[in-house]
Amino acid sequence: DITHNKFICECTLSTFIHWLNHTNVTIAGPPADIHCVYPDSLSGVSLFSLSTEACDEEEVLKSLKFSLFIVCTVTLTLFLMTILIVTKFRGFCFICYKTAQRLVFKYHPQGTEPDTYKYDAYLCFSSKDFAW
Repeated sequence: DITHNKFICECTLSTFIHWLNHTNVTIAGPPADIHCVYPDSLSGVSLFSLSTEACDEEEVLKSLKFSLFIVCTVTLTLFLMTILIVTKFRGFCFICYKTAQRLVFKYHPQGTEPDTYKYDAYLCFSSKDFAW
């Protein structure tokens, strides 16, 4: 007979409360006599009406863990994709950057003068050059 026992209703009692509420067990004595005595906020509350959902820390944290997993995965994927795109299309990104910079700062290059020289000159130097 477990009636008139002094139950301390903490999370350590949650497996007993779950067993009591979910099995077909016959209790000798009235169910109202199976109640909490401690803590004071639960004093007199029947074990049959007590909820243990807040005690299962793993269940409470499951949605938080899943959310953190999704956020970290998406952030890492976006970071790696950005690095890959910038590396692969470096020239295109530079052109887009310069175009955006020109539009934001209203910079318009001055007209260049036409080339007045007839030939281009290319100079090359090497330490193995010889005297003429």
